[in-house]
Amino acid sequence: FGHKVTIWESREGMLLCGGIYQQGNPAESQIVAAELEQMKSKGLRVESLTVDRGYWDQKTLAKIEAEGTRVYCPKKGKKSAERREQEASEAFRQQQRFRIGIEGSLSVLVRRHALRRARLKGWEGFQRHVHLCVIGMNLLRLLDWKHRQAAAAA
Repeated sequence: FGHKVTIWESREGMLLCGGIYQQGNPAESQIVAAELEQMKSKGLRVESLTVDRGYWDQKTLAKIEAEGTRVYCPKKGKKSAERREQEASEAFRQQQRFRIGIEGSLSVLVRRHALRRARLKGWEGFQRHVHLCVIGMNLLRLLDWKHRQAAAAA
């Protein structure tokens, strides 16, 4: 895109647009705390945060955990025995498997919902395009859920 877009996924499978950054390529470790605060300010309760190594920043992640959100982030570089044990735990591995699932969601956004190229012009058009792609995917997921519920009841 030429812009950085972050997508958050809830346990229920709904997507949220974390942020759309017009200029540059800010490091994930710099934007995660601000996006988390944005989610909380909208009334969303964030119990856990599962991210990839790109988000590793010990100070930032420690601050997030101190505020009550459990963080599952693989450490960059050499790991202590304690850290290796933590990352090998079943809870950590389960959270990372959940995180891997977002890759499939991103693929669907790109292929089915045309997230690859915005047809709307300008910065506002680009933002609108991203939000409409996320809304469209959430609507399809809700319809799928409703159909599965009806099929299970029948």
